[in-house]
Amino acid sequence: MAKTAYLFTFCPRTRVVADPNDFKDEDELYDYLTRKAREQMCGDIDNYLCGDNGEYEEDEECPFGTFEKEV
Repeated sequence: MAKTAYLFTFCPRTRVVADPNDFKDEDELYDYLTRKAREQMCGDIDNYLCGDNGEYEEDEECPFGTFEKEV
């Protein structure tokens, strides 16, 4: 059977609690939420980058063999 190239995408999601009144604007809130979410995910990466949070599809645009050094 020939090899097939796949595209795998992780779609993790986490919950962050914040009081929007603690921030002067949406950008500051966004920065805070981004930083806290990243900290939570990096602290338990195996719980976020797992099969439950992923999906795959065959790579039809660049099938196996398209690139010189494929394993």
